[in-house]
Amino acid sequence: MVIIGKVESSEELDVDGEVQGALEAASCRLTIGPNGKANAGASAREVEVMVRIDGDVETLEKISIRKGGQLVVDIKAAGIVIEDGACFARSIDIARRAPEPPERTPEDSAKQTRSSESALNGTEETIVTLTSALQEEVVRKLGRLAAQMAMQRKELSRVRESKTLADMLLNRAILDIERLCDNLAPRP
Repeated sequence: MVIIGKVESSEELDVDGEVQGALEAASCRLTIGPNGKANAGASAREVEVMVRIDGDVETLEKISIRKGGQLVVDIKAAGIVIEDGACFARSIDIARRAPEPPERTPEDSAKQTRSSESALNGTEETIVTLTSALQEEVVRKLGRLAAQMAMQRKELSRVRESKTLADMLLNRAILDIERLCDNLAPRP
């Protein structure tokens, strides 16, 4: 089984097939099982690799590369376990977990709400701008595709015309050869 696209989970995630897209299990454990393969980055609380990941990995706690596991990626984790027989190449950034933030007061919550509302308004404007830009890009690409299809239709028409002409010339040559054979044949 191959999954193409981003996979997000709020529970433990076991991958035992191929994923071509980002894997995210922010507060959970992510396991790339013995039949799994990930062609993308991964982000989770903890990651265990039994086979292969081709993409950067970021964990809040640790990453474990089991025997037979392969990583050709950059890793950012608070800890790492590499068993004998595992393969790792590239770089490791050992980063400690950030301390838990202190409890917030009602005033802090109110400030955060106002700040979030302001950011949300800016985000909505950004989404509208991005949507417009994406629509323009789609229209441009569709225009290029239509132009390519028109050129291919013209070429196909030329090929058909050439084939028709070739068929006509071949039929005429066959008739000429038959007449020549008739003229060369001995007469009784």
